[in-house]
Amino acid sequence: MSMLFIHYYVLYTIGCIRENLFPMPNLIIRKRYSTTLNLNHYGFGDKMGCVLAECLKDLPHIEAVNLADNNLTDDSLKYLIQAIMCIPSLQDLNLSRNKIDGESSDALAEYVSDPNCPLITLTLQSADVDDGEADRFIQCLISNGKLLELDLSSNLLGTAEVASTGDATIKTGGASIAEFIVSNYCRLEVLKLAWNSIRLNSAIKLSQAIAFNSTITFLDLGNNGMGWEAGEMLGDAIMENRTLKTLLVPGNSFTSTACLSICIGVIENLAMKHMSLNENPIGVDGAKMIMQTSMVLGSRVLLTAANCNTVTIDEKCWYKPAQLLREYELQLDKPFDRAVAFHVLHTIASHSTLVLDNVTYNGNKLRLAQAISRDRELFFDEEQKSIVSGLRLLQEAASNVELGTKLFYEADEDNSGKLDKDELKNVLDKIGFIVDDDKLNDLLAVFDVDGTGTVDLNEFLSLLKSQNREATIRIKEMVEYPIMALTSDRTKRYIPPKTGILKFNVVDGCKCYLEYVYICYIYICLPLLKIF
Repeated sequence: MSMLFIHYYVLYTIGCIRENLFPMPNLIIRKRYSTTLNLNHYGFGDKMGCVLAECLKDLPHIEAVNLADNNLTDDSLKYLIQAIMCIPSLQDLNLSRNKIDGESSDALAEYVSDPNCPLITLTLQSADVDDGEADRFIQCLISNGKLLELDLSSNLLGTAEVASTGDATIKTGGASIAEFIVSNYCRLEVLKLAWNSIRLNSAIKLSQAIAFNSTITFLDLGNNGMGWEAGEMLGDAIMENRTLKTLLVPGNSFTSTACLSICIGVIENLAMKHMSLNENPIGVDGAKMIMQTSMVLGSRVLLTAANCNTVTIDEKCWYKPAQLLREYELQLDKPFDRAVAFHVLHTIASHSTLVLDNVTYNGNKLRLAQAISRDRELFFDEEQKSIVSGLRLLQEAASNVELGTKLFYEADEDNSGKLDKDELKNVLDKIGFIVDDDKLNDLLAVFDVDGTGTVDLNEFLSLLKSQNREATIRIKEMVEYPIMALTSDRTKRYIPPKTGILKFNVVDGCKCYLEYVYICYIYICLPLLKIF
């Protein structure tokens, strides 16, 4: 046992004797070496907390401290935080389920405001953090360059929302966080704000801020009662965001219009991987949109809407995706109208007969046409990148005998001059052509000409050539997607602005063509037949 540990134990014991406390062995006995000091759920209170504060700074090689659920208040927390500030190796601090008030809040703010603060993760769940304390704390994060994960779940953020209306001197925690995440000082990657009261103006500001943040990849806003206006704004924001991968918004009173806006935002957002709309009153129209969106997204995004109210009718939801043929006049400064514009354009871009007619923006005529975009690849995860890279290797090897031969001999692990079933599967996985056992058996049945159950070099080269076309199709499906573009520049997607009025009429081009043929027959062909 090192002298530092002995010093810690002696200080702890002396402190317990001085405060007339029974020593708690679990707080001092460490059965094995660890960089984590896990003291959660002991409920030891302020007196024992002050004793720990006296010796905490002397513990060596500590990277994580968990003091959650110990009935700690300002009387001890301020000293514990001061002691923690002396641990240069600390990366993870958890003070959840204790009562953080003025003095401990100030001490914590001083800690995180230090540019040399080593913390990467800070967890403050159910810590009685109110709007004023959150505002002071968030302001101090401006000078912090290392904190990547912040958890403020189950606190009192937003309780001053009503009082802040009309009083500029009162700022809610939600508004403070909104200002922070749009600033150049924000480096957070994970932000958890579930089970607070972020609603009304604060919820709208926070939703708007998401559009301008470029660092957060995981955001939990669950059970805040944000409301439908914030939901519509959130959908508009995630259309612009290209960093967020996981967004959790269960229990936020999101109605059909909010659900439609968010679903359309997820379709447009190529970086999103997981979206949760659980426990919201999305109504009939929202449920229909969830099902349609799931079919469009496929496996690209995990979209969930469990335990939602799917029977209510949202009178504000005038847009019906199943009844697309109509005239539209969209005020693009309204998030829901802009979401509708995106969805209609997306639908027309991928439809074979529907077309836009009489398109105008602020009274000026627009000419839009179907086109293809290939920027989806910019947002691929590592698995998708690997698959596309392998398929392109297959394409190259199919037309390059030297490369195909190299792949063959790299896969031939036993140098037998032939690939058995396992070796063939490995090389196919490498070039992005992932097959199951049934498909592999089918390939062997076709290309194993001599019936040996293996594939020689010539048979392997033939297999590569035969799969070239399928690889091309799969790359196209993964990389390309249909868009609407201005006829003057079909390489660039048309993005509806955030202001102005967009008007157009959606018509069925096939139906219009048949009507045109019928009119020609009635007014041209029939008169001619009568003449003869």
